[in-house]
Amino acid sequence: MDYKDLLYAPSSGYKLEKICLEGTWQGIIDEIGAWAWNSSSGKQILWLKGLAGTGKSSIAHTIGKQFDEQHHLGSFFCFDISSKPPRAPEHLFPTIAVNLAGFDNYWNTALWNVIKNDPSLCTTDSVQRQFGEFFLKPADSLRVVGPILIIIDALDECGDASSRKILLEMLATRMSTLPGNFKLLVTSHPEKDIVSAFENCSHICSKDMDNIEPKETQNDVFTYFQVHLKDHKSEFDKIWPDWCDQLAKKSEGLFQWASTACLFITDLFVMPIDQLNLVLGKFKSESLNELYSQIVTRAFPKEQGRDQLKTILGTLFVAKEALTISEVIAVIALIPDIPSKVIKQILQHLGSLFRGVSGDAAAVVPLHTSLLYACCFWASHLGCIEVKNDILVELEKFVQTRLLYWLEVLSLTSRVPEAISSLQIAATWAKNAHSASILSDMQQFISTFWRPINESVGHIYLSALAFCPENSAVLNNYSAHFGNKIKLISNRHINWSGSLNVFQGHAKYVLSVAFSPDGTKIVSVSDDMTIRLWDAATGKSIGSPFEGHTDTIISVAFSPDGTQVVSGSDDNTIRLWDAAIDTPTEPSPNVNSPQSDSLNMSAPPSGLPESPLTGRF
Repeated sequence: MDYKDLLYAPSSGYKLEKICLEGTWQGIIDEIGAWAWNSSSGKQILWLKGLAGTGKSSIAHTIGKQFDEQHHLGSFFCFDISSKPPRAPEHLFPTIAVNLAGFDNYWNTALWNVIKNDPSLCTTDSVQRQFGEFFLKPADSLRVVGPILIIIDALDECGDASSRKILLEMLATRMSTLPGNFKLLVTSHPEKDIVSAFENCSHICSKDMDNIEPKETQNDVFTYFQVHLKDHKSEFDKIWPDWCDQLAKKSEGLFQWASTACLFITDLFVMPIDQLNLVLGKFKSESLNELYSQIVTRAFPKEQGRDQLKTILGTLFVAKEALTISEVIAVIALIPDIPSKVIKQILQHLGSLFRGVSGDAAAVVPLHTSLLYACCFWASHLGCIEVKNDILVELEKFVQTRLLYWLEVLSLTSRVPEAISSLQIAATWAKNAHSASILSDMQQFISTFWRPINESVGHIYLSALAFCPENSAVLNNYSAHFGNKIKLISNRHINWSGSLNVFQGHAKYVLSVAFSPDGTKIVSVSDDMTIRLWDAATGKSIGSPFEGHTDTIISVAFSPDGTQVVSGSDDNTIRLWDAAIDTPTEPSPNVNSPQSDSLNMSAPPSGLPESPLTGRF
């Protein structure tokens, strides 16, 4: 049986190098194990939430290894914002389904029958359809005794709030329909949309890493330092008898700080005791950002070295794929001020921040993905806080000097469509500030040019900026900074066109359209007898077309909560579509009536049941 056409994400399983040190996090690991084996609790999802570096992923990878050894791990899927290509929500259920096919022969046969009967399912990117076809249907065939544990690590790294909305709906509303021995462990940052989706769900229990006893966390970090710095213990004990205690206290329980500190202390090019003296003596701040800053300042005390560092880091961060040291040298070869020997020396001093700096053949990649995370989620965090003048000032600086650089990162990671929701959040937050006008104009900029920008970062300047209308705030703010672009001599538009986007996909006339209540989607019906959902911001088609009517569809509408779509057709039927699974409900008994020319869904009267609107009339 060949599943090669499914949207399978390779290398997304658990990794042995990420598991917890023996004896650490034992309390929470035992607690998760007990939850997984309890099939009668009704809690099918355990959500482990916490900030970056608190140990969530290490715990998840450890649990994955344990249950794999017990033959009860159905699948492990790790979202990774830095993976190439990016792992998106549409990769999750196909990957889990294929992994479960290897786990259980009954599942394998059931999944194959689903695909064999409808080969088009292999390429569908509809998360709702994937859940129903790849997950719900094969689940009925399982005969496994004991838990089937599925682990989703770093759920917050699968995209922005809009791109993971449907996935969250599936987990929050449909997971409880699976057999009771299906268990799902999810780790993530406590992002606002994930909190909203998971809270108040009776089948979901949560564990907050911030609520774990600080003494337990500090003890585990203490063990981490003991293990990773054991080769230097005798040397450290002479100068700092309590060095391990002090490092653990400075880390404040943050494993990411501990990891970075260990790499800094064991740098190959300096004496470990000297580095320890810096961390415990001169490094006053315990924050991770400050630790990074002090590492860079220590490695490059002179301004010239830091300027050279910026050039090298800029090359690494904007490259479309990870580069080796040899490739970095070749790319920067045209800059006479930075000899190849210096490039190599600079990178080799950054072993505490990058992997691959010790040889010429390995790719140089950041140890932490904070840059890309910040680019994807800065607006989500901004929207969660109250407006303050000092933050407004920083936003003004960012908007006026860094907005296009931010767009470069999204282009290089194929995430340009996600920019629109970020800009909407930021513009709403900034309200009447000057930055709000540029942020709003940037939404027009991206709506108009997102396709070429998503294909190549150069189109930001070669195409988009060059062809902005005369009154564009983006053009007026940035044009003077980028002189080597196409000069439009005549016929430049004064303002943005009233047409924001063109949606293409229907084969015949489009006869009716409607916006979803939240404005994020558009539904359209056509003479080609299909119904399509669209992303209102980008114009991209969402999932597969809805099919079922046998004649022209003439009207369509969303339900008030946006979860259903109703359509009316010349085939004398009204169909109610569950937007979560892309299929209509069963028609109700025939009722003869004239054709319907328009539809409008409203909430049912208080106290009355909501009856199906499908039927024949």
